[in-house]
Amino acid sequence: MKRCFDLTGAYLLLFLTAIPMLCIALAIRLSTAGPVFFCQWRKGYRGIPFRIWKFRTMTIAEQDCSLSDLVRDSQDSRITTVGRILRRTHLDELPQLWNVIRGDMSLVGPRPMSLSIADEYLRQFPWSAQRFLVKPGLTGPVQVSGRRALQDDPEYCHRLDKEYAEIESQWQRLSRDTRILWNTVFVVLSAQGI
Repeated sequence: MKRCFDLTGAYLLLFLTAIPMLCIALAIRLSTAGPVFFCQWRKGYRGIPFRIWKFRTMTIAEQDCSLSDLVRDSQDSRITTVGRILRRTHLDELPQLWNVIRGDMSLVGPRPMSLSIADEYLRQFPWSAQRFLVKPGLTGPVQVSGRRALQDDPEYCHRLDKEYAEIESQWQRLSRDTRILWNTVFVVLSAQGI
């Protein structure tokens, strides 16, 4: 049921955002040299690594920075002008709809972390391994919790992800997913969250 929900939502969002995504790709191509997309290995479902896709927001020399998935500071000199806008509006995440369609991700779930950061957090919070029992999401409970960044309170964020992963009923999860998606719309429109 969740997979059907994910595919329906991802294809609908892809249809609705196709033209804006083309405009974003053109803006990135015209404003800086280098690829339009940024790709990085992340830890996914059951700890299996997968490649995540994003619009490139940083200069090429800095795009592989392992902290780039945590750093959202718009004043960071490594972030391009177009990248600042994309990060503030979270539009840099739109290519992850492809990850949802491929089955690497879900629309809702704990956000995927880079391999090194995931390993570090697993050392700090061994109980957080439960977050890998569900597919990572395009958005999740942490993103709509009002927390500005994972480094503000990583233990709290991992507890939210763990609670989400522990939901056993498909109906409860679908209900929670729907609430998180609606809240995400407001977070994106108000340029808040992480």
